[in-house]
Amino acid sequence: METIVTLDSECKIDRYSMFNSYLLVNKNFSCFHFHGLSNQKCIGLIDKIHSLNKKVYILLDRVMFDEDIYRIKRYIKELIKHQVDGYFISDLGLIELFKEIGLIEKVFYYSQTQIVSQMELDTFCSLKLKGV
Repeated sequence: METIVTLDSECKIDRYSMFNSYLLVNKNFSCFHFHGLSNQKCIGLIDKIHSLNKKVYILLDRVMFDEDIYRIKRYIKELIKHQVDGYFISDLGLIELFKEIGLIEKVFYYSQTQIVSQMELDTFCSLKLKGV
């Protein structure tokens, strides 16, 4: 079973070594964490974490606005070069962006409000996401 821990600072990598995957909090595109990592710090940690034979996911859990799309698209293209294992998103508008880039199979829907009905779950599952 895959175990994932949320990381908002580099010093926690060693503290949480018992986990086999890390979810990096990007402070520019995340909203529910007091601390977070810059775009460059996330990119720098990807190779370090992969060298430990662990998976790396990026948390993108805030509502995105039109002016954010160009920045996040550029950031995702940089993350592709470092072979990120997946993306946890909350804004459904990002689904189309990930489809356009061809990464929808690496996206997890990460709801802060939780799914409350079977119909809602079925709808999310039909989007071809990696997980809900």
